Amino acid sequence: MRTNLFPDAVTAKFTRGTGVQPHTIASKLVVANLPVQSNTVLNFEQATELSYRALLYELHDRPSGILSTKAPNWFGVALPTAFDLSGDVYVIVYFHPRPGQAGYNDADYQNKNGASGTDWRQLYAYVDRLGGQMAGAIKAGAKANRLVVFPFLKSAQYTVPTGEWFNIIHDILQDINRDIVPGICTRPKKVIVATISNGTTYLHKFLQEASVLPINNKIIEAWDFDTDIVSGQSAPLDPHNRRLRAYWQAQGVIRPNSAPSTYIKLPLTSWANFPQGGAIPVEIPPLPPRPSNSNPANAAGDTTALDRVHHYIRDTMFLDAVFNIESDNP
Repeated sequence: MRTNLFPDAVTAKFTRGTGVQPHTIASKLVVANLPVQSNTVLNFEQATELSYRALLYELHDRPSGILSTKAPNWFGVALPTAFDLSGDVYVIVYFHPRPGQAGYNDADYQNKNGASGTDWRQLYAYVDRLGGQMAGAIKAGAKANRLVVFPFLKSAQYTVPTGEWFNIIHDILQDINRDIVPGICTRPKKVIVATISNGTTYLHKFLQEASVLPINNKIIEAWDFDTDIVSGQSAPLDPHNRRLRAYWQAQGVIRPNSAPSTYIKLPLTSWANFPQGGAIPVEIPPLPPRPSNSNPANAAGDTTALDRVHHYIRDTMFLDAVFNIESDNP
């Protein structure tokens, strides 16, 4: 069922909230080099008046009607304000990193609070982050026929059976069809799975278990946003023979993949033009500045610099991936 997340003094720092009324980002920093190529110096510009909707759904058990104790039981959704129904609809399922490393405690998950750690509602910031980038891609020329489904995941592995995910997505689309975008359920659907950092732990399970399901042929593509990072703790994404689009810092070995693959290497030198301090538009959630003392030419062995690139990829490259869906799947 659709529910609302109302920002309070804490969550307002991380999200604009939820509801059918569109959000508008007055000014957002976006990458201008579209489509992005490996090892290029990226340029950035400020896109204005970016509009999208942000929704939140809870998973309730039948027949009791109470909030499910399985995970995920919250699903954020971002979709374009003016949806294009002239062709296929792309559903992007985005797996966030393991939340324990950001202070989220699984014990607080059911109540979605921060009783013993980070407030779980802050995780909804990803919906704003992804929704804004998607709106930026559309303004740059991408079709407005794509939406993002963002599951809230525990640090422990998810427990909703993988096959049920497709039923949940179907129910979400039915709700959107009824109240927001009439006709969206009449269009053919294609599914893209995406992850950043060690969110691969969930995505590997999802793709492996989906491989034996009838719905498996709907999954057309996998996106990897910097899973092979810093110390190599995260294995490169195994796309299970899906088309792979990967954004990496060029730290590790590329995993062989028999399907078509696009590897975009973005080392620290690619980010030399990333603005600093006051040059970054103020938005929710805030973008991290590039420290004034950073020198891309002298970054060898600088793990802090590598972590900055990790965040830059998160905050900018989803736009490029969304922009390139049509060219990747003619």
